[in-house]
Amino acid sequence: MGLKAVFPVLGDSNVLQAAISIGSTDGNELALCCRFVDYMCKQAVSSSRSVERKSYIIGTRRMVLNRTNLWRVAALVAFLSGCTTMDTKLSPLAVRSSPTGCETVRHTAVLGRAGPAYKKLAALQQRLPEWLEQSTVPSSGVSYVSDGTLQWTLTCGERSEGTPAATDTLYNTASIAKPIVGEIVLRLASRGDISLDEPMAAYWTDPDIADDPRRMRLTPRIALAHQTGFKNWRRMSDGVLAFVTDPGSERGYSGEGIRYIVRFLERKLDKPFDEIAQETLFDPLGIKDASFVTRPELKPQYAWGRLADGEWIDPGTFNEPLGAGRLRISSVDYAKILAAIMRNQGVDAERSAERSRIALDERADRCGPDGRPVEACPARMGFSTGWYIHEFEEGAVFTHTGANRPEQSFAYFKPGEETGAVVFANGQESKSLIGKIARLIEDDERVAIMEGY
Repeated sequence: MGLKAVFPVLGDSNVLQAAISIGSTDGNELALCCRFVDYMCKQAVSSSRSVERKSYIIGTRRMVLNRTNLWRVAALVAFLSGCTTMDTKLSPLAVRSSPTGCETVRHTAVLGRAGPAYKKLAALQQRLPEWLEQSTVPSSGVSYVSDGTLQWTLTCGERSEGTPAATDTLYNTASIAKPIVGEIVLRLASRGDISLDEPMAAYWTDPDIADDPRRMRLTPRIALAHQTGFKNWRRMSDGVLAFVTDPGSERGYSGEGIRYIVRFLERKLDKPFDEIAQETLFDPLGIKDASFVTRPELKPQYAWGRLADGEWIDPGTFNEPLGAGRLRISSVDYAKILAAIMRNQGVDAERSAERSRIALDERADRCGPDGRPVEACPARMGFSTGWYIHEFEEGAVFTHTGANRPEQSFAYFKPGEETGAVVFANGQESKSLIGKIARLIEDDERVAIMEGY
């Protein structure tokens, strides 16, 4: 490998006291290398920007290392040893920059300065603080996936008045909770616990439609594709849940439809929906802090929404899962779900194919003089099992957006390229900010255009 030893010198009592041998034949080479990289990353994290430069002997060379070089050496050793992921043997490198109020986490050990992922991060580190300063949006959390792996997370601003946002900040996802419900359904169907096409009426019927025979046609597939025939919310139909079209006949975006799935799952599986979500999706991915209901112990991590006039909005307490929104999760954990989707983790081949199938092509309705520019439109587009799919010639893009009064969100992934991202923001005027972020991190501008950014 060319590297015989890596060890610090100059008698610093806080650094490693013994040389870490590299190139041994006892099978411990990788473990030793990973320990060294982990040590170097921790040194970089704990060091201030004005850290005293220290001298290290690397192989036969003496190098004077500041904070930046500590990271470079760690990445170099990781690359040469094959220890390439922070997710297994290493701790992420998290650095808070006080001048910008941002926290950066690199989730992989090797992130070359010339690589596309690093360039996107570097550009966003420069621009996001400026954009927040120019707006009334208090904070934003962004996580990026490439090569099917979570690469980095950048969080800037304040989660609540006077409290910095951090990687563990839990944002209200708003409507991008809906495709997460879809992923839970696909995992349950893959296990044989439910079927996408079973009538939900066997376990749940809303009292408002108990006398309507069309209730028997409601299935998880129809609800995830927004074809229940319900309005978005029952308050839009005089406070009563009612069919305005026949189930399965046309698309009508409906949070009530997703809520219907939640009630069905709770009754069929005889468990609270949040428990179903934890067992089915969150726990297998190592996600500990996500929840569809308010967890009091996590409230200090909640991002408060802020209105355009500067008023902060308390996150409130919600004990009943909605499914169509109110999911509290960090950007990094949402991005873990995106990466798992692209690896088809927890979903069999049949259900994976269902995720990629557009239920109803909406191109004719959404593109043209009264819709999106024709030149930006894909060949086909429409909902599948919770995600909205844009089938471009170069490959499909899966997207979803979310908007409450004081919060907005955006998530997308491109399975063919194994890239994706999630963006959260907790301000009423977040749409413009998210549009800027989307255009910076995604090379294909059509993705932002098709979602109205």
